[in-house]
Amino acid sequence: MEKSLCFCLQNFFIYDRTNEGLDNFAVSGAKEGVMEEKKLSWGDWLLNPIVKRTPLWIKPNHLSFARMLVALFVAVLLRVGSHFLGILFIAFAVFLDALDGALARWRGEQTKLGEWLDPCADKVMVVGILLTNGRGHFPFELIIVTASIEVILALGRLLASLLGKSGKANAFGKIKMWLQSTAVIGLVVGAGWTLDVANIALWVALVFAVLSVVFHARILFARSQPAVG
Repeated sequence: MEKSLCFCLQNFFIYDRTNEGLDNFAVSGAKEGVMEEKKLSWGDWLLNPIVKRTPLWIKPNHLSFARMLVALFVAVLLRVGSHFLGILFIAFAVFLDALDGALARWRGEQTKLGEWLDPCADKVMVVGILLTNGRGHFPFELIIVTASIEVILALGRLLASLLGKSGKANAFGKIKMWLQSTAVIGLVVGAGWTLDVANIALWVALVFAVLSVVFHARILFARSQPAVG
């Protein structure tokens, strides 16, 4: 069992360092079919000039970690009343989110660790802002339950990846994140009607969060189908 766990951890943290340069990747991708244009969004093409100028030592996962730090900084800024700076850093975090995905796809540096870190950075932003600034605007129980479910989802996706199962976001999780983002924006703006919208969005997000947990649990505890023949 110990060897199996070590093998899982090794597979999770392994990093493919082949085709380091963007030009090398473009050439090898064309030969081996690694990169397909249909997998690149218009945002990836828009960010391509920045990707080319990004030093090779900066990896997509570095940007995900940076986003987590920015998220904590945003929570503190909003807590002390610096809403303008908080909004600027939220915009910066959104930019980093787009850039780390584009960087991973252009360079072929998509990893299991990155697949887990990217949504974790989103969770740190949402949960951090709710815990530090949400009390008094949202029911305290709603904040705690939301934060707890996000922790469960993060750990569940990590476990799924370690076991070699899919830890990717599902449709429920994506809708949940959009609703939570709406709630956070409503909280930051702080107007009467935006807070009403924020409360509705966060309650509905809780429903989709539970559905997302059920979806991941079914994948996590599903038995592997025996091989035929």
